[in-house]
Amino acid sequence: MGEEVSLRERVFRELLLHPDYGPRDMARHLRAKYSTVSVIYSKLCEDGFLVRESRGKYSLNIPRFILDLYDRLKRLEG
Repeated sequence: MGEEVSLRERVFRELLLHPDYGPRDMARHLRAKYSTVSVIYSKLCEDGFLVRESRGKYSLNIPRFILDLYDRLKRLEG
């Protein structure tokens, strides 16, 4: 059996491919509930991966992505 991918991970991966998608666009794209996707966007903002520019408009926090990857690599090395 294959490992099931969470909606949060699907949203996160699709954001990397479509950084201009807001929660409504993403919900349509993934055929998911808007309210659920909106909560995921909020949590990604809380975690520092997204910045809320205005209502429905978000941008990727690239430095946060890089730092997170760097920290993960350091943990794997140690």
